[in-house]
Amino acid sequence: MAWLKELFGGLRSKIRSRDKKGDLAAIQDIGQREAFIRDLKLTDNLNENIKTIGELYGNSPDLIFRHFRVGAAQIPGALLCLDGMVAPDRVEEILKALEIEAQRISVQLPKGEGLLASIEDGLLPSHQVQRSALLGEICHRISSGKTALLFAGVAQGLICDTSCLETRSIEEPTSETTIRGPRVGFIESIETNITLLRRRIKTPNLWIENYQVGDLTQTQLSLVYIKGLASEELLTEVRSRLKRIRVDGVLESGHVEEYIEDTPFTLFPMVLR
Repeated sequence: MAWLKELFGGLRSKIRSRDKKGDLAAIQDIGQREAFIRDLKLTDNLNENIKTIGELYGNSPDLIFRHFRVGAAQIPGALLCLDGMVAPDRVEEILKALEIEAQRISVQLPKGEGLLASIEDGLLPSHQVQRSALLGEICHRISSGKTALLFAGVAQGLICDTSCLETRSIEEPTSETTIRGPRVGFIESIETNITLLRRRIKTPNLWIENYQVGDLTQTQLSLVYIKGLASEELLTEVRSRLKRIRVDGVLESGHVEEYIEDTPFTLFPMVLR
């Protein structure tokens, strides 16, 4: 009878987990979303975990998924990190160890939680490795420049330190001076600017949507907002106006400003820069 209780108990927990994840899309308040995410846990279904993390980040384009198989049994796994927040050479070093070094081991890698111990002790080059079964903690670590490793059949993940230690040479903006705040400003690289935002706002509720404007220039434009704080009605209107932009070239933000503000010919600015 004990195994029956364990079986039905596991089924109930999985059903509750799916129901909670399904309700996340309906939560609009930022406080409720953060509390909701903290209670989420990983399951032993790899595809479900990847889908859930993608939904938590709003499928932002800077969230990277790398699929791989480890060991002679070809156990499926996935690597998750944020572009610009990690050192690419460290990520490649981890993938090389998992895909190549594991195949040289003659001993069969165990499944379940024993797999994590074998990989953590014998394969990973990074000495700063942690385990976690909480999706909220994994997302927070990813937003801090860490890399998460998830495996099929395991309800835990490994978090490796792959953060980019060097700082970018970003100068203080000349048009906006500050006394106590950080003396950094946006530059021409949109990837760098998104990385600056990720370093300041370490939450999966920071969502990013990419657009291309300008028929000839094909300028990349990113709509960045905090899910649960930004008005959904306002976001819908902004998306609609961005999609209606029909122009040959967009060379600076002022061109976009003219197309999304209500009264472009007024003397008073309707959009803040």
